[in-house]
Amino acid sequence: MHRRSPDTTRGPAGSVVPDLARAASAVALAAAVVAACTTRPIGDPTEQWVLKGMPERLAPVISPEVMAERAERLGRAPSIRWIGTIPADSSTLPMLSPDGMVIAVQRPPAVAWRDLLGWSREMPSPPPAIGIHRRSTDADAPVFDAGRTLPEPLILGRSLDARGFVVESPRPDGARWIGLVRWEDGGLEWLVADDAVNAFGALAEDGSVAWCRTEVPGEPMSLRLRLPDGSMREWPSAFGRCWMTPVFSGDGRTLYALLQGDGRADLVAIDMTDPSREPRSVEYSLRVDPRRSLRSVAALGDAASPLGEDGWWLLHPEWGTLARWRPEATSLERLPPRIYAVARPVGGGALILDGEGLWLAKPATTEAGASVAEELNLIIEGAWVPRRRGGNPDAAILLGPREDGFDVMELTLRPRR
Repeated sequence: MHRRSPDTTRGPAGSVVPDLARAASAVALAAAVVAACTTRPIGDPTEQWVLKGMPERLAPVISPEVMAERAERLGRAPSIRWIGTIPADSSTLPMLSPDGMVIAVQRPPAVAWRDLLGWSREMPSPPPAIGIHRRSTDADAPVFDAGRTLPEPLILGRSLDARGFVVESPRPDGARWIGLVRWEDGGLEWLVADDAVNAFGALAEDGSVAWCRTEVPGEPMSLRLRLPDGSMREWPSAFGRCWMTPVFSGDGRTLYALLQGDGRADLVAIDMTDPSREPRSVEYSLRVDPRRSLRSVAALGDAASPLGEDGWWLLHPEWGTLARWRPEATSLERLPPRIYAVARPVGGGALILDGEGLWLAKPATTEAGASVAEELNLIIEGAWVPRRRGGNPDAAILLGPREDGFDVMELTLRPRR
């Protein structure tokens, strides 16, 4: 594996490159292998989703000389285009349409953790609001518009598909519904609407829907799965434990969920090819409460299981780095310290966000056919969360959290000619 200085303008990178090399190797290998719910106080509702130690996000100003030098190292022609600053609650990751042309955000102020967990009987105050911004198709000025706010109180979810994105609707009577907001026109379709508290909605590519449900706010939730044919399965809470945060795998073969207990949590995998089979599970943490569990899942947003892959990525609450679990594994795969996000494939490799900034890990293939990380090169300093842009393997959308929202840029890594 070739290791290169991350940036000749910044000096040696210390131990960052070895750590990232191991992280990129794990990423490349993965690609090759293709509680009780209580109502006790839960801390500051405005806590940022990023972990302490996340790098400071610097202004995206790179001199032509530095960009040219980086292009030489990357073997690609990088370009960064500014496309807007979106006012938002920066503790909630935005949702991007697959083509990168629409962004949905939670408007400030931040939604309290009690309301995110579905513990409150009352309507959140102030009522939560979601904004939608559309990107101009003008090639010379591809910025997001001023946006519009959807007319009823809504909480932004973590799941999306080509049709739209998931939202939750707290109702005046204490119930909670789950809906889908269409990318095309902002119209709202109800997926689950009854007199119970329904939360953590997740969509599968085949049209299946999973969510958690309880009759009484603050009581343990069951896990429900509705298949495309309308049939339903339910896994009740057991021994005072509470189901949370279901996620469908990107290949559609597995439904993951978190089973929260009093101070501990397990991860559970349900086989979607035969949901009646006994679920598999693995210990997640012995020192985690519902708030921290939710935070660890929410930090990945809709990138928890990349399209076409199996496995569940989480920002581990104790390790301070990404971890992945696959159903056949008896433990979690732990990435090196301070790896916060991965997006792939982009620019012929993987984009990795660590404590220094955003890097491109370029894979190579050995004689044995195994994929390894050939080299790692810094693209831009600071906390820029990458999201793939569908339909363009050389492009990604970068989200830069700030106190009043997110800066948004588009990164393109075209092959050099």
